[in-house]
Amino acid sequence: MHSLLFLFLKRFLEMRRNSRLRKNKTAKKRFIKYLPGGQGTDTEEKIMSILEQAQAIQEEIVANRRTIHKNPELGLDLPKTVAFVKEKLIEMGYTPIDCGKSGVVATIGKPGKTFLLRGDMDALPMKECTDLEFKSTNDWMHSCGHDTHTAMLLGAAKLLKENEDKLNGTVKLMFQPGEEILAGAKEMIDHGLLENPHVDAA
Repeated sequence: MHSLLFLFLKRFLEMRRNSRLRKNKTAKKRFIKYLPGGQGTDTEEKIMSILEQAQAIQEEIVANRRTIHKNPELGLDLPKTVAFVKEKLIEMGYTPIDCGKSGVVATIGKPGKTFLLRGDMDALPMKECTDLEFKSTNDWMHSCGHDTHTAMLLGAAKLLKENEDKLNGTVKLMFQPGEEILAGAKEMIDHGLLENPHVDAA
């Protein structure tokens, strides 16, 4: 019985792996289809170039995530997180602007359609019980992954800056507070997030 169960689980995991591989290939084809130039060697080389650029800043993304993880803040009151995000954006050459109490917005590109990318920044009121070197330094915790979301959006900001001349339109970066209390997005929208420039898709 145990050997049959083992064989079943092994086969099941193999099927899941093969399914993921097929989905990845399909997703790549769809992604390539909508890029300027469509499918072809040149376009695929561009994708690989961006992937290589992303891999090159992996350590930086991890370091940013750990800094944010060590300093969790709640709701709409995120002074340390906002200061850190702005500092990093300015280092990259952006001009971040405030949007509401703790929201941050930055744009890149040229006039045209505007696409919005969002990363939430707030943590949860729960104590972290780990021995990690980058564990929370207060009684709160990034247990929902917003530290990762913010670090990922900063990583995207850097890649976009490195490829700004290739952008056909504008990308608006939205660093959102108060996601956990269902208040941050509305506050940013009330303060004009979706205008100047107008957001066409997100």
